[in-house]
Amino acid sequence: LQDIDSDGLIFNNQGRRERLPWPPRPAVTGFKRQG
Repeated sequence: LQDIDSDGLIFNNQGRRERLPWPPRPAVTGFKRQG
């Protein structure tokens, strides 16, 4: 399972953070970083 932090970054199984084009879940805690 991949974890998504509050910045909308996803942790892959190697522990590296990759930026997602848009979080799969709705904006709840400051996910609005686009625009």
